[in-house]
Amino acid sequence: MKKQICRVNSRSTTRHLPVVALTGPTSLFRRVPCQLFGLLVCLLLGAGGEAQAQPAPPVGGGLWPMKDTPFLEAIAVRGEAPTELDAPAALAAPYYCDTETLRPTATIHCLRFSQRQHGVAVGDHGLTLHSGDGGKTWQPTISGVECALSDIFWIDDQRVLAVGGGTDPITKITRCVVIRSGDGGLSWSRAATEDLPRFWTIESEAEYFDRNDDSHPRRARSIVALGDIDPVTGNHVYLSQDGGKTWQGIEPNPRKPTRPSDRFAHLTVARCQRWRDIIGEPCVVRMSCKLDKQTYVCAGDHGCIFRSEDGGRTWGQVYDGGRCGILVIAQDLESVPWSLVGRQTLEQRLRCNVLIGTTGEPIAPAVRQAAMNLGVSSIERFDPIGDLNEGSLSDLLSIYDAPIIAVDTKLDENARRRIRVTAAQGETDKVVEFSTDGAGETLLHRNALLSDSGTLASDFDVDSLLWIDTCSQLHEQARLGQGVYINTVYSSGSQHTRSDDLSAGMSMTDQCRLPQRRTTASRRRQQVVQGRLRQHAMASELINGSRSQPKTFASSMTALLDQTSRLDRYRLAWTLAAKMRSHPQLTDLWMAINDRYPEMSSAQLAGLYAKTRTTSVEWSRWKSKGTVSRLPSPQISKLDSDERELLPGRSGHASIVSPFQDVQSSTVTPPSKVMQTSALLPLDETTEQSHTKQSLDLVWQMHPVKRITEDAITRFINEQASDEDTPRPQTSPLQAAALRQIAGQTTAWSPLLQNRSEQVTLAVRTDQPPRLDGNINEPMWEPTWAGAAQTRHELPISLAAAYDDEFLFIAIKVAQSSFRPGERVGDLRYRDADLESVDRFKLSLDCDRDLLTSMNLCFSHDGRTRDDLDGVTAWNPTWYLATDQQGDDVVCEIAIELQSLCGPIRSGDAWFIELQTITAGHEDRLRWMPRPEGRVRIDFQ
Repeated sequence: MKKQICRVNSRSTTRHLPVVALTGPTSLFRRVPCQLFGLLVCLLLGAGGEAQAQPAPPVGGGLWPMKDTPFLEAIAVRGEAPTELDAPAALAAPYYCDTETLRPTATIHCLRFSQRQHGVAVGDHGLTLHSGDGGKTWQPTISGVECALSDIFWIDDQRVLAVGGGTDPITKITRCVVIRSGDGGLSWSRAATEDLPRFWTIESEAEYFDRNDDSHPRRARSIVALGDIDPVTGNHVYLSQDGGKTWQGIEPNPRKPTRPSDRFAHLTVARCQRWRDIIGEPCVVRMSCKLDKQTYVCAGDHGCIFRSEDGGRTWGQVYDGGRCGILVIAQDLESVPWSLVGRQTLEQRLRCNVLIGTTGEPIAPAVRQAAMNLGVSSIERFDPIGDLNEGSLSDLLSIYDAPIIAVDTKLDENARRRIRVTAAQGETDKVVEFSTDGAGETLLHRNALLSDSGTLASDFDVDSLLWIDTCSQLHEQARLGQGVYINTVYSSGSQHTRSDDLSAGMSMTDQCRLPQRRTTASRRRQQVVQGRLRQHAMASELINGSRSQPKTFASSMTALLDQTSRLDRYRLAWTLAAKMRSHPQLTDLWMAINDRYPEMSSAQLAGLYAKTRTTSVEWSRWKSKGTVSRLPSPQISKLDSDERELLPGRSGHASIVSPFQDVQSSTVTPPSKVMQTSALLPLDETTEQSHTKQSLDLVWQMHPVKRITEDAITRFINEQASDEDTPRPQTSPLQAAALRQIAGQTTAWSPLLQNRSEQVTLAVRTDQPPRLDGNINEPMWEPTWAGAAQTRHELPISLAAAYDDEFLFIAIKVAQSSFRPGERVGDLRYRDADLESVDRFKLSLDCDRDLLTSMNLCFSHDGRTRDDLDGVTAWNPTWYLATDQQGDDVVCEIAIELQSLCGPIRSGDAWFIELQTITAGHEDRLRWMPRPEGRVRIDFQ
């Protein structure tokens, strides 16, 4: 196999305990750790008491069995509505989402019956429906919530419980909602679930643990809820022994999955097609119930409910919500045209379903919430290979029978052709293709004013990325281009109308359209949005001008935010943060976000970013090196040939021998390409600002990210205050206990803090540096590779490390399918090259383990490189790289000069390293909230 080695260097002169909420007379103890709750119950209420008679079990079926649950008392919960600054919230819809209009025909996720007559259905936008005649008729009821509801739990024929929740933007912390009804689902009130993650299903403790507890009345009344994994405790199973008023995490049933499964895994193309054939109507059926031997009820997308009275042979639609008006098929999540989707749903009122091509992880709840915010009925995945072949494609499209299909141009040309042909043979009247580059017959401009919603088209794109926590590192205009280009590739009849309204010129039935808005954006709001078109120029001028006048940045930024509508302020702040990632005054913006939205977890994360920028070891090391000037061109002619060889040329860099290669070996192996560039290191100045008092959010206060980051900040402060001759100080006892607590739990962060785990490796000191050739066959690698760390990706990445006085050596093994070689192009620029057209590997070095700052090395299979310090490309380290393909894997050997990083390594040091591959054609996206799955820890021996 061909081996490639390159050198890149710088030329320089020098849960918390789970919390329960009490109501009524115990309101003084509003938050009590649930480990103490049992004792409080005994003291306040006493033990014992006669068991209540248990009601007859309700009748139901479907995905989850119905269970008995106690009555709940309503209580106000944080996060139920936007704050006074109209920032997005986990349990509230954005201002442009007309929830009240969308709710009656929203997607139904669950329906259940009690005693064959009383039925309840719940779904998106807080949808609740009631039936009192065995499902023959249904009436909307008022739930009092705007988030999605996912499961129902009957107590008796009058008392019923429903659960659901939402996700915080940026941090993706989930919040729980529990509503209850005492009149069979006619009216609802909220229950106390503050500081709990989202619940997906609930059942009796007896059934969850597969046991009969009739002889234990207290156990028989206990409830188990299955939800998202608590980031603090690692729990996803929660127990209530007092009617759902308080909850505590418990150990899961070992005979059941240790982690919550994909809630929508059952929605396969084959299953949906079978239901399509059974009911005879295009609909994604999500839930079914059997009332008796002859009566069945099922429900799904667009609020449709079907009923059969002859054992399922024939079906009638008893609640007519609607049907799909436009089906959007995207290659992957990054290709979803959110602005186009929002334009068709919230403006043109088309009912929409979205399909994204993926065979990997399930669609995250945050993605589903982003789609729901835009009025999308559902977003599901399909297999780009298996579901788009000629045999399966017709089944896929018939599930929706959409009159309009919008296809991503990034899909394979043969697949797009098959979609056009199959659509022409079915119920589809129009097929369009969309892209964000190139050209088209129609353009949905990124700055198009959407008058009914009171937004710009690009707002839908930016907001969706905030919920998903995938912010592009590129400039907004570079990411979106001019907007979304649209080309009509098939049209039945003589439709010549060309518009970004894809239904223009078509005769669409009312079933394919959403109900009209009750209210539209006011004229004042439209004027405000029009005024924002000038805001882009103001923001760019502020960012560029503040580099020369840093003292005026904070006041100018404050004025810009103050002049921005409160509905748009949060979006603008985080958009500026993405644009200013390499800006020296970014800390001021983070502090402004933290001060303006103190109750939001994302704002408190911004506050941590501001702290770490001033306490980061990586940033402190870089700033201490000062500014290195480029060599004046007149002096270049005075250099001898050997010195001049190190300078970059017009078409790249000189071919020299790396210190890890010998001249003799180069006659056997083709000479290695070694790249070197000069460095220009501008100083980064930040301004300290004080924090405002923040409201207490226990989930965030005890979150592992906050605890780990604050531990790094404390270590830095203590070390700066210590003498040079004293050992590096340990963390504070309180923080050390907090980290030990995380390590002893089962959260996603626990393996990174444990003494030994699959995500931890030991780096040994070596006297024999490796010969960088992409082969880890040197003796020094034998002990380290045996204990290599692995990420928890679907295709794990392995890493081993060693070091000496001058270099850190890293060996990486990654699957070839996710790190493919790209085609070499003409004039290559090795330092900070544009790698978007090739697969690349990104290595992020977090020397102080603060999670929020890192030195990043990015490289392609053929040796093109890019390096940055949190987006600042002026950081130019010295490092060497060699890659070689071995079977189904690619082995990468890297040597990094320690002086370019954080200086000499001491025994006992520990680093975090994040490993990831980025597919060709995809941007390098920034995720503000750190994730543990792709990180490993290196302990230096």
